[in-house]
Amino acid sequence: MLVAAQITVDFIANIAGSHRIAYRLVGGVSYTFVYTNVLAIGPWTSEPIDVVVDDASYFDTQWEGYVQANCMDIYSLAGRSSWTVTYPSVTFPLKNAEFFVGLTGGKFTVKNPGLIVDTGNVTADSESDPLNTSYTVGAFIVGPTVPQQTDVLDLYDKLKALAPTNIIDLTVASISGSNIGGGLGVFTPGVYASTGSVNETVGGTITLNGAGTYVFNIAADFTTGNPLTMLLTNGALASKVYFVIGTVIAVSTMQTKDNNILKGNFFLGNGGLGINIGYINDIEGRLLTTTTEDIVLNGNASILYLPIA
Repeated sequence: MLVAAQITVDFIANIAGSHRIAYRLVGGVSYTFVYTNVLAIGPWTSEPIDVVVDDASYFDTQWEGYVQANCMDIYSLAGRSSWTVTYPSVTFPLKNAEFFVGLTGGKFTVKNPGLIVDTGNVTADSESDPLNTSYTVGAFIVGPTVPQQTDVLDLYDKLKALAPTNIIDLTVASISGSNIGGGLGVFTPGVYASTGSVNETVGGTITLNGAGTYVFNIAADFTTGNPLTMLLTNGALASKVYFVIGTVIAVSTMQTKDNNILKGNFFLGNGGLGINIGYINDIEGRLLTTTTEDIVLNGNASILYLPIA
């Protein structure tokens, strides 16, 4: 199981000067930071480093480090270092699919005029009613290519495999109704999961509070109500928000502009039934399917654009 984390180390060195700090998994890859002109005895805390490993247990016992003073003598940190783990904190790359706001091996349909794709491209096997969509920067491209769809599926599988960092079941209270300690619908970086469908039928606000990665693994349907708003605060970015959905993504039709504001990368899983977006929706993110599930948008005063990094 892939595990993403951010590692920092506190260390004490007994020689002033330039120091090289290296961390490594025992028998694994080394990660290096450089300190220059250290003029006093420690302790110092390193800058954090993002890593991805195969097993969370590595973070408990399998790390070792050392300081190389002035690129000469090596001083072991064994027994004298402390590791701080913030889980998770990395952006998962989409690689060949990075610059697409819509991607499916099925059909891309916009039912009414008025969808603006402000940034990014759309790729699908076919496009219905192309005149209903205007592209500010980008275009519709017949596809997707095998590498593009492979990258989407690979990332879907990796995100789906992440273990939850909180025991809350999103099926019970929905996302906007869940409270992990900061208030209703307020989340800090982490991995959250449901055992079934998540229905935001009463609407509400979801607040993502803090820099880091947010993963919402939803086992079945994800359905929004009227209205649903997502707020990103204190360094949270749409590019690091991932909704991983099993069967259906259904975003309701809004009655006034900016009522429904969604932010993040929305993945529909293998064997899902499709993505359906009502009109007057503002989506900063991506709509991605792993195989041939259709993407259907009402159009009509909606906007779709790549997440701001």
